[in-house]
Amino acid sequence: MTVSIKQLEEELLGREEIDETMVERLRKDERKGVQKLLKRYDSMKQKTIELENMHKEMSQYEKALHKEGYVHIAGLDEVGRGPLAGPVVAAAVILPHDFKLLGLTDSKKLSKEKREAFYDVIVEQAICYSVAMVHAAEIDELNIYESTKVAMSNAVKGLTYMPDHLLLDAMKLDLTISQTSLIKGDQKA
Repeated sequence: MTVSIKQLEEELLGREEIDETMVERLRKDERKGVQKLLKRYDSMKQKTIELENMHKEMSQYEKALHKEGYVHIAGLDEVGRGPLAGPVVAAAVILPHDFKLLGLTDSKKLSKEKREAFYDVIVEQAICYSVAMVHAAEIDELNIYESTKVAMSNAVKGLTYMPDHLLLDAMKLDLTISQTSLIKGDQKA
């Protein structure tokens, strides 16, 4: 009995675990629809490998810090430093050691839908998180760089658990917590 391409699609693209012997059998199937389906499968598999590698690279700093004995490592980032007017917003989050969200990167590189979906996962799985904002009037008094530091410091202070290390994007805060400042940190940690 020949399996329909629609059934093959559900089996091949709709599962996390794929029987590679089935894939090898399908490679011998000469139907154009099956070969198209295999191209999609191969493309998805390659994308997953790339995302896994990106995750490994981005989590290397945090893993090294865990090996050094740090438990609550907070990642920090900000939004709003570029616009001429408006607030600067900073977030701090402590994630579980085994947290994995493939495709998580700089929010500017994500679609609105992906950002919202990732937000839901992060909020649900985070050990704790905090968001803080500095408004335009205070930015005018301090400058954008100092305002960003204030927002980040306030986000850290708003966490339920006090972190024992901070991972920041190209910045150092006036806090007594040990810190690692990374260039393009939102793409590395």
